[in-house]
Amino acid sequence: MENRWSRDLVREPVVEGLFYPDEPKSLLDGIRKNLQNARTVAGKVRGIIVPNASFQFISSYSAEAFKRASTGDYQRVVILAPWRGETRDAFLLPESTLFRTPLGISRVDATAMEILFSSSTTADISEVIHLQEHGIEVQLPWIQAAFPEAEIVPILSNATGIVGVKALASALKALELESPRPTLYVASINLTPALPSDLAASQSGELINYLLEGRWEEMLAARRRGELASPGVAAAAALCILLHRQQRLEILLRGNSREYDKNDSSVVEYASMSYEEALSSGGQA
Repeated sequence: MENRWSRDLVREPVVEGLFYPDEPKSLLDGIRKNLQNARTVAGKVRGIIVPNASFQFISSYSAEAFKRASTGDYQRVVILAPWRGETRDAFLLPESTLFRTPLGISRVDATAMEILFSSSTTADISEVIHLQEHGIEVQLPWIQAAFPEAEIVPILSNATGIVGVKALASALKALELESPRPTLYVASINLTPALPSDLAASQSGELINYLLEGRWEEMLAARRRGELASPGVAAAAALCILLHRQQRLEILLRGNSREYDKNDSSVVEYASMSYEEALSSGGQA
């Protein structure tokens, strides 16, 4: 049977010039400058959590995370992002096999896509929803700059139930077993949507605590109760299932949109974090 992702189908950029510069040199110079100014040092990273807002708001957060992962020899980058709309247990794959940005083209890992689609009854394909969302696209210039040869696995999920998130994590585990390649996981999420400043700070702190402690089921329950408004909870929970027991979570940079627009009534909380190889009891990595 022919792989559904064996033919070339290009997803053209949708938010270039809106969420990030559309001129290649300006975009690449901005990425390189931010990476150079990042305070962190490279580590042994398996996954990162990065915001998905406008470049001017989040470039410093992205730089901390991608610099942290910069020495990894990744052949595949799995990008987990939310979609807006009705929550459901399915996770969505695109039809596209090539994702274009001003910096070039990222090729989709066709083998990975077929494994994911065939290994879970909750996997679905929706090019339309992928075209409506920017959470994957805004990470691509950073991936293209840092890991130009890596193939990508773009996934959207907004599940709030344990079944849906576990199904996504199980499919990703099956992918690792059936097609082992050096892989970086990228969760493209904001800690909150736009909220009043006090509420945004409270919810972001709660979400970070759930992640640090690996309490992904409680995190999902809080999302269902409306105590966490971030649509990125599903992506964060799936990453937590995959990496929490084997990796330690490091907070690299935390802040919010108020630093840029001075608007206390509509604040989006951001953070960059990394899942890294845990230290042994003897202190050796």
